Formats: sequence, C-alpha cells, structure tokens
Amino acid sequence: MKKILKKSRSCFTLLSILLLIYGCGSSTGLMAKFDPDSESGIGGTGMLAQENGSDTTAIIGAITGFGSIFINGVEIAIPSKTMVYENGEVVPQPRFAIGDVLEVLAVPGENMHEARRIHIRHEVSGPVTKVNPEARSFEIMEQVIIMGSLKGQMPNIGDRFQVSGFRDNDQRIHASRLTPTDSATVSLSGKVTELHGNTLLIGTMVVMADQLPDLEIGSHISVKGTLHDGKLLARTVRPLSMLPFADQANSWLVQGYVNKQGADQFSIADIALTASNANLYKLLGRQTDQLIRVEIAGKPTAASNPTIMSILDNRNLPTGHRTPQPEIPTRPLMRKDTGRPQALPSPMNRHPAGSMRR
Repeated sequence: MKKILKKSRSCFTLLSILLLIYGCGSSTGLMAKFDPDSESGIGGTGMLAQENGSDTTAIIGAITGFGSIFINGVEIAIPSKTMVYENGEVVPQPRFAIGDVLEVLAVPGENMHEARRIHIRHEVSGPVTKVNPEARSFEIMEQVIIMGSLKGQMPNIGDRFQVSGFRDNDQRIHASRLTPTDSATVSLSGKVTELHGNTLLIGTMVVMADQLPDLEIGSHISVKGTLHDGKLLARTVRPLSMLPFADQANSWLVQGYVNKQGADQFSIADIALTASNANLYKLLGRQTDQLIRVEIAGKPTAASNPTIMSILDNRNLPTGHRTPQPEIPTRPLMRKDTGRPQALPSPMNRHPAGSMRR
C-alpha cells in the first residue's frame, strides 16, 4: 500500500475522501437507529448506534450510578473545567447523588462522553406544608410530591427539602430524591397556569414579582425567592427552554412522562414530539402516563417538532453500580422475545457509591 501511495498521490486523495464519507470504523454513540423489524429491542431499545464525533447531545434524567456518572445509560465524565449551574447560578463545588436530576450538555470523549455544562434541576425547594401518609405524598408550595417507591419515613410538616423528580401529566412531582436543606430561600420550577400583571400562578401557588420577563400561559419558569403569607415573593424569575440546550445540542436523551397529544404527536416532559414511524407511535401509545426514556433527534422549529427515534429500555441500560438507594417510580418496558423484564447489567463502580464530589 505504501508503494502505491508513493506512486500515486491521487490514490491517496481518493482514499482520504472515501474514509471521510464512510468512516474508518464503528464506535458506540447515543442515538439509536429505529428498526421496526429488529428483534433486539422495542423500537430500537437496547441499541445505541453510531454518532458523529462532532455532535453534542443533551442528556436529561436522574443519576442512577457512578462510573463517573450514569444518566439514561450513558457514562459521563465531568472534567474540572465543566461549569455546573443551579437556578442559573454557578455551583463551585457540586456534590452529586443518586436520584439527582441533571441536564447535561455532553460531547463524545475517548472512552465515554464528557460533560461541557451541567444544570442541576430541582422541581421545588422549601418547607413541607401538608402530609398525606396514606397516599405517601406531601406538599411544598402547593406542589403535590409523590414518594412512590422512595423508602423511609414520611416528611413532617415544617421539614425543608430540595425535591428532584419528574412531573406527570397532572403536574404532580414523582420524587427521585429528597435532599434536606436549611435555606430560607425557596425555589419553584413549573408551568405558568395564570398570569395577571406581575402576579402569576404555578399550579395554584401564587408568585409575586416586582417585574416579570415576557411570559404567557404555559411558559416554563424557574422562580427563586422567599415565602410571605403563603405567597412566593420572587427575587428572580427565569424562563426555561422546553428542550434544554435547544440551540446547542443535535440530539437528546430525555427521561419523562409520556402524554398523547394528537393523532401522531406526543409530549415527553412537556416537549412536543413526533414519532418516527407507526410502530414506534403504537409503542408510545402503550406507555402513555408512564415514566420512560427516549432518544430525540432534530432541532425544534416553527414548522416541525423534534422526532422520537426510539424508546430506551430501562432494563437494558448500563447504570453503573446500583446502590441501595430509592428507585424512580416507573413501569419497566417488556422485551418482545420473553415478555419479561431483562436483567440489569452492573458495571464495576470506580467511585464510592451514593454521591460524588467533582
């Protein structure tokens, strides 16, 4: 080959072009190619296909283990230069734990994906005002929080928590982690349900501000402030993107509740989406009101919605070393071949379980 290349520079050029077009080899990436005839999973589940090394991916979900960290089956390294934010503010020394919900902008690395930016997401943070032991639920700022399969005692009225979790189609929060806090500052993220001047509602919680950004009914916002006479007096009101990192990511791995919104449209975590084909549409229909993980491709535009490419099978995702922490309430997807949930792989844990300081 060396002799041929020396004799003909044009052959080298042609070979280079072919390598650029077809690639020099295969590598495992995030986006799964949906194959309706495949027997290896449901709608592409269990298959993580190739991706362009220059692509960026947004990964939104709860931490399930530590390798560096595992979210939605993807192991993500966190370099020291990675910026970490919470409620729009930099967190200089973040501490991550099982069940924390993160929004991560990641790029392919040598052995795993690397985080470029991380947003720590809490649905609500503040004092407990109501407790319903029979339903294993409680309220913070009129937001209903369901403990589901979270183990341990119910909170007491007056206890203060940061709540990580996922909102269902009724805007109830299914907690994946409760973190005690003694901060007098409260925060709330959610959908604007009413808007009157500088006063708005998130669900039934009254939020008052000196000045509001340009909002409308249905806008997603994050509010930070203090409580006074049962109202949230906002210090900051920050609009949230429906699809995190929408201007930077080319693909997403999203964990959330499924809501059917029309003949061929769904939403996951309130993100309007279109199924890639009829088979996947049927599968999504059977997962309505369930907490699942999906792969999404395509940037949101006025003319079209991002497309769901596949459902990720919770039972086939590598999650790192499982620790005796609360499980996120969910119903596992079933494989076609056996009709039973598959065994969960447990890669070796290279860091202490339960939490990790970057």
